[in-house]
Amino acid sequence: MSTVTQDPRAWVPGLSDEGEAGAYVAATVKQAIYPDADEARILDAFVDNVVWGNIQHDDYAVRNILFFYEPAEVPEFTYEEFDWTSWSSWNKGRSYAADRAYNYVHPSAAYRSLYRVGLAYPGLVSQD
Repeated sequence: MSTVTQDPRAWVPGLSDEGEAGAYVAATVKQAIYPDADEARILDAFVDNVVWGNIQHDDYAVRNILFFYEPAEVPEFTYEEFDWTSWSSWNKGRSYAADRAYNYVHPSAAYRSLYRVGLAYPGLVSQD
């Protein structure tokens, strides 16, 4: 199995919306039930550094996704040879929009799960 880093359907590698949020939500929920110290530390760092400040802004709005196709915005990034002309290949504005209430449940579930880990297993996750 390999990590999906690019896909013309922007939500697949985008870490939010339907495609990718489920993976980090499932991993954090699992920690609340069957914690593993190494996994919990990795997920804690992911939530602190990726979910907060990237997926969710400091004004608490949640972006649709983080991945987009707009070569002029990231000239140092090499996009794979896909058909990027489809409606599903979102530009930065569409990807970074905070216009779907559906997206709020994913960060909330991750925060709540790690909060439960912190209550049940003090010291396993940060208190940030």
